[in-house]
Order: sequence, then C-alpha cells, then structure tokens
Amino acid sequence: MSSAVEAAAARQKKAADDEARDAKKFRDSQLKGEIHAGPSMKPYGSAPVPPASTAATEQPPAKARKLNDVLDRGESEKPKEKKVDPGPDESLMNRPKWYSKIKQAQWWYYHGALQTPQGPFYPGQMRDWFTQGYFTQDHPVAPSFQGEMPQNYSRIVEAFPHPVYETAFVPGPGIANYPPEEQFVEVKKEVTKEELVRSLMKATPGQEFQMSAISFN
Repeated sequence: MSSAVEAAAARQKKAADDEARDAKKFRDSQLKGEIHAGPSMKPYGSAPVPPASTAATEQPPAKARKLNDVLDRGESEKPKEKKVDPGPDESLMNRPKWYSKIKQAQWWYYHGALQTPQGPFYPGQMRDWFTQGYFTQDHPVAPSFQGEMPQNYSRIVEAFPHPVYETAFVPGPGIANYPPEEQFVEVKKEVTKEELVRSLMKATPGQEFQMSAISFN
C-alpha cells in the first residue's frame, strides 16, 4: 500500500517539475525574442520596430509633399498673374500731326548734335541705330513721305506707339526697309597693240619678240 502511494507522489512531483521547466523555457524564449508577439502583444523589454524596408525610406507621395510645402510657406498654388505694362499716359503724350501715317514714311531724318537735320535714311537703318543705343527715346526724328525735307520733328517715344522698341521705324507694306544693293558694272578696257605685245613677252620669258614680227589684222 505504501509503495503505491509513493509512486503516485513521485509522478505528481515529476509532472509539476516538467510544467515548471516548460514555463521557464517559454519565458526565456520570450525574453530572447525567439517567440514573436502577435498583433495585440508587445515583446518583453522592447518597442515595436517597423519593417526595415519602410522604416527609413518611405516618404509621402509627391503631391502630398508639394501641398505641405505650399501650406508651410503660406502660399497658394494659384499661378501669379503676369503684370502688363500699360505704357505711358496718352493724355500726356504730344503726338505729331504725322503720327497716323508713320507706316507710309519712305525715309527718316534726325537732328544732329547742332540741331541740324541729318538724312534721309531708310527705316531699317534708323531702327538698327535705335535698337543699338545710338538714339534715345527722346531723340527728335521726322519722316519724309515723298522725298521732302521735314519740318516737324518729334521725340521717338511720341512718334511711335507703345511699346516703342517694337514699333519704332517699322515700315508698312510696300516700303523699302533698306537701300537697294548697289550693282557694280564691269567696264572692259580696250587693249592696245603695244599692251598686247608686252603681255605676250611677260607670258613667255626667255623668248624675244619683235613688235614688227607680229602682224595685226
């Protein structure tokens, strides 16, 4: 009877020892991280770590970043409207009488240093000098429509509409912009008998020619 009791007690003690050993082994595995926690659990002694592929490289979408930048600067995404230069006040401009006919001007004059008229010049020539800085917007000029000497001069800024650097000295249809190209006519010189003999003697060195030996028809 006593032996049966002792055997039962030994089995209970062994089961208790095995259970305690398994529990200790489980706790040790959790502490070492060998057993991963589930979605609602946290590993012992450490904070949750995101996957390595997204922890340092993942960024918000480009549109979100752009919107955040705009909001941080306090600016809107609406593009700025380009300011248009209205030009000078027409009520303050002293337009010349020939202002409406400037496209028909065949030639132009300008005042020199001593207020003497210089010209006539073609529109393209005047425009080149103006855009290259030889004339200012206040330089006095005047048009010539039929070759007449103009009398009424006006400042460039008042002689042409705004913007003056785009409209100054631009001729209308049928008006020559530059002078016609000069045509060179070659004049043939008549060669005398003496010049012909000299050229033959120079062309054949070492040989003597006598003018009397050459007959001319």
